[in-house]
Amino acid sequence: MVFPRLDEIYEGRWPEVTCLDIACNEGFFALEIGRRGAKGVVGFDARPGNIEKADFVRRHYGCGNVRFHVEDVSKLTPGRFGTFDITLCLGLLYHLENPMDALRRIRAVTRELCVIDTQVLRESSPATTAWITEDNLIETEDVIGIIEERDAIWNPVASITGMSLVVNRSALLTMLRHAGFREVEQVAPYPGCFQPYATEDRVILFARV
Repeated sequence: MVFPRLDEIYEGRWPEVTCLDIACNEGFFALEIGRRGAKGVVGFDARPGNIEKADFVRRHYGCGNVRFHVEDVSKLTPGRFGTFDITLCLGLLYHLENPMDALRRIRAVTRELCVIDTQVLRESSPATTAWITEDNLIETEDVIGIIEERDAIWNPVASITGMSLVVNRSALLTMLRHAGFREVEQVAPYPGCFQPYATEDRVILFARV
């Protein structure tokens, strides 16, 4: 669901493109971008074991345009990393305690496009709160849920802290707007795709700056 749209957008431009793969896991997407001939690809992950595996594959295939290192998204800044045409944020947001901070950091290093793949809460009745006084009742469709990931200690693709804030789609769109992304496109699931995408419990968004 990611590469057909990316290839459509960057067809003929790959040799000019730079990419940052945030929380790259074992490097699959970063290496695929590199294989397309991108000018330069950087991938990082908070777990050293994931980066060791990613770098092993990089060396095996001789991907000189791809680099991997250990880092956490909370340290992401333009001064530290530079800026990139494409940023990949795949399978990360729903494992974070502070997804809004992460989105602002990601926007700061994104020149053109951020691809987001994330689990989302199912839509439900609006949440309400009496804002200071009972007669000032605020209703919102933007909802955030707290998920405890009890397998965080041993699972290499889980949260590194054990607690995650998972948003619904409405909240995610609001957060992206406040982070500075101006246009968001959702990739439509295809027949027979992985079940969470088909039911939209997981979404892929292309967010432009």
